Amino acid sequence: MAAVDHGRDGVASAEADALAGLVACQILAGHPQAVWISAVSAGLLSAGWHAVGPGLGPHGPDPRQIIRDVGLLLAAIALALGLAAVQVVPTAELARESNRATPSLAFAASFALEPEHLATLLAAPAPTWRVNWEQNAFLGTALLAAAACWLDGVAGVASGRDGRAMSRGTVRRAKPPAAGWDKNTRKTFYDDAFAELEGERPDFVAATRTVVVGGGQQGGGAAPVAGGGFKWSAIISEETLSDEIKDMKGVLAKVVASQSDFKGGGYETARGAFASVALAFGVIAAYDQDVRWKKDAETARDLFGRVSSNCKVGTDQSFNESKVRVADLESLLDGSGLTAKADREEDFRWSQVAARAALMSRLEAADAAVAAAAASKGDFDKAVDRVLRDAEIVAAIGEVIQQADYEYHDDDTYRGYSSTMRDAALKLREAALKKDYDAARAAAGALKKSCDACHGDYRS
Repeated sequence: MAAVDHGRDGVASAEADALAGLVACQILAGHPQAVWISAVSAGLLSAGWHAVGPGLGPHGPDPRQIIRDVGLLLAAIALALGLAAVQVVPTAELARESNRATPSLAFAASFALEPEHLATLLAAPAPTWRVNWEQNAFLGTALLAAAACWLDGVAGVASGRDGRAMSRGTVRRAKPPAAGWDKNTRKTFYDDAFAELEGERPDFVAATRTVVVGGGQQGGGAAPVAGGGFKWSAIISEETLSDEIKDMKGVLAKVVASQSDFKGGGYETARGAFASVALAFGVIAAYDQDVRWKKDAETARDLFGRVSSNCKVGTDQSFNESKVRVADLESLLDGSGLTAKADREEDFRWSQVAARAALMSRLEAADAAVAAAAASKGDFDKAVDRVLRDAEIVAAIGEVIQQADYEYHDDDTYRGYSSTMRDAALKLREAALKKDYDAARAAAGALKKSCDACHGDYRS
């Protein structure tokens, strides 16, 4: 454990060498059982070190540190086996000729520690008590005292898991604040901030949107239209909505072709595809122009949103519902209306129709396609139509996930990430419309950067 502990201070190599030398000496002494006991004890001690001891990080066990320490122990043991090969090789050969080659259960338990021998943990056995040395657990006062000191250090770290504990168990604490505020500090804060605020609370939703002029966009976003609606046509075209629904229908038809494939992981694909379809119908229902399927859009939005939510798990029920919804989708594409009813019992909420986590798979697919197209001008020219469509889908998602019923919708940082993603997607769309490769590559980089930054702080 000295090697594990001191390894954090940059001297892991020397400590590992010392550990390897110690284990090699045990092997050369000719008692493999002692080596095995020591190795198991070191493993248990290391586990305790990371579970409740000084090795515990500020946010719980650190997987990278655990892997590093286990690797350090294994490397030391491997080095020890190499140093003591002159003893290891003949021992291994002779073991095949001994009664240890095919040990029985009775043989393996022949020198097990009897329950009454546990008393040797507290005191040395009396001369009249015949106890085999291998069944004597007495450690002595010095070792017990050392163990008590180590446990005391563990308790010290466990009680102060704030990441500032030292590796020896001592905890550094800041000075407690004064019992009362001094005069200068009291002047810094209001007794009641709400009493000092004037006017109405700002509308941050409206503040993040700017008017779209002509076919382009100024700073991203889209303008509200007369009557309080949203100008979705400034973000996504009717063609993109229609193509998205058609493509997702193809994906879903494959997913529901086999019940075993659906239950084996296809339900996750179905969840994302249904969410994308629900998003498209949700936009169509609120579209500021007359578009295809608008009459059935609200019902379709709710039906496909509900099946997307149910596809969180692969069950007979979610599979059967998915097949019915795929049939509904085929009916819509063929020009027929919907006969099913959504039976919504509460007000429409975007987060229930298109869960953010389910939409992430669509964003990942768009990110991969855009990255491939931005690799070279030739790739971009071949995939410009796909880039245009993916850019509009990403822009629509960036707008939707800012709606008031999503988690973090009132978090300025989250809204900033979402708006930046939407605006970068609109710039990418503009570049695709102009077939401007350099502008598209720059917009794709900005889009990727915004997604990575958001994922660093938010993971749903």
